[in-house]
Amino acid sequence: MPSDDELRQILLDQHEELKAPPPAGKWIPRTQEQALRKALGRPLIKVIMGVRRSGKSVLARLVLGGQDFAYINFDDERLASLKTEDLQRLEKAVSALWPSTRLWFLDEIQNVAGWELFVNRLQRAGHNLVVTGSNSKLLSHELSTHLTGRYVSVELFPFSFREFLAARGESPSGALESTREKAHFEERLREYGEVGGFPEMVLSGSSAEYLRELHDKIVSRDIAARYKVRQPRTLKELSLYCFSNPATSLTHNSVKRTFDFKSVHTAGNYVHFLEEAYLILLARPFAFKFRERIRQARKVYTVDNGLTRALTTKVSQDRGALLENLVFQELKRRGVDAYSLSQPDYEVDFLIRDERQVAQLIQVCAGLDKPVTVAREYGALYKAGKATRCKELLLLTPDGAAPSEQWVPSGPAVRVEPIWKWLLGVEPRSSS
Repeated sequence: MPSDDELRQILLDQHEELKAPPPAGKWIPRTQEQALRKALGRPLIKVIMGVRRSGKSVLARLVLGGQDFAYINFDDERLASLKTEDLQRLEKAVSALWPSTRLWFLDEIQNVAGWELFVNRLQRAGHNLVVTGSNSKLLSHELSTHLTGRYVSVELFPFSFREFLAARGESPSGALESTREKAHFEERLREYGEVGGFPEMVLSGSSAEYLRELHDKIVSRDIAARYKVRQPRTLKELSLYCFSNPATSLTHNSVKRTFDFKSVHTAGNYVHFLEEAYLILLARPFAFKFRERIRQARKVYTVDNGLTRALTTKVSQDRGALLENLVFQELKRRGVDAYSLSQPDYEVDFLIRDERQVAQLIQVCAGLDKPVTVAREYGALYKAGKATRCKELLLLTPDGAAPSEQWVPSGPAVRVEPIWKWLLGVEPRSSS
């Protein structure tokens, strides 16, 4: 643990570093900014959770604006030896440097043991806290246990398609129906699918090596070291396997067999570690019976398509899987209750629930230029719609072009929409 003088110097250095401009000097507004600004005036702890380098610190700075605040970056290697009993000294050092502010920004708080008690004490003492962290389980579990009803949390993912466009200086609005607009946004979608949404990649044009190093740091430091993983190499291999196979089914049993784990429990733990660090996203299976739901596999997705492409060459051949990956990422951003639906005679990519109702069924497809593809995609939506009593059937493709009418089997109305327009949240003019 640093001495008191060293501790104060570290805090001053961190505060100075925080003043540095964001990548390329651009402040890109984030969807969660408005909700956090409203919460800033309330006596609630503001919590921002998400994958590393997704822009959590920048979002916090946007929310805090020009206000005076104290700052502690717990991701600083100079504070790596910090113990629970050292937090009181840290609190005194901060109070000595910024005695007039009650607004504190605690960055990557999960890195220190006992952080939840520290935050609890600060909040009870009247401090206004903004907290960030990169582990969903550590944060959500401790928050719900020790701070029930006294916090508001948001999840931050890499840039959405709209935020990606904002970084390019574009703010699309209106119906976006002209041929030129359609071609432009189809090209932007292709670019977004390759680059991904990590701010450093979008704003500074960093190389794929940046993403590979980020992945390795998350696996080795945030997971293997924190959880004292006994098989770190296998953990990395499992992560690379998931990134090589987005939009595929995964069970703990299959992971156990593939990676030769001694138990299903251990295999499940490794999968959950990757999910908690926001590297992978899991879609729960929807089933009509509880027992079926337990037995069915989950579908695995990845947090970012740019990261996916950086880690593997295999997946670049499967355009449909990457598009499906993009759609699930956006569903997670929107906080939608989305499931996968798999039955013996059909599969639907996403089933959206609104309370107890099935509100929408979504199928994602790379193109509708073959009769067999049209029959499969429409047929699955028809069967799922009938089984779930859902009439809102949506088929997403890159260009949104409807297939030849003679290929479409008879059935209820299916809306075909471009993925780029759906990602932008543009309301369709009419159903067809």
